[in-house]
Amino acid sequence: MTKNQEKSTENLSIDTAVLTENIKEPSIWVNFFLKIFYLVFLNFIVPFLGFITLLQLLFSIGSKKPNENLVSFSKKISSYIYQIINFITYSSDQRPWPFNSFPESSD
Repeated sequence: MTKNQEKSTENLSIDTAVLTENIKEPSIWVNFFLKIFYLVFLNFIVPFLGFITLLQLLFSIGSKKPNENLVSFSKKISSYIYQIINFITYSSDQRPWPFNSFPESSD
């Protein structure tokens, strides 16, 4: 084996004691199940956004402008979805609502 191959093999070795300790850590599993929960929850929010879009279409047809209350609500929901995506992709450690406050409108 060459020296470069030996170095790459050393970098790939796994410390089983550390791995075992990490697997036993309850916070990792709680975080994992929360991420799964939020991932499933996203599958319910997206169709709801489709419903909001249809409502806005009806408001636009009737009054030639979108409903301002739904616009405000949509902005909050999109901020919430952004928080969820950041959490489940490990971009943020901050848990989304109900563990933290619901996001305000992102104007």
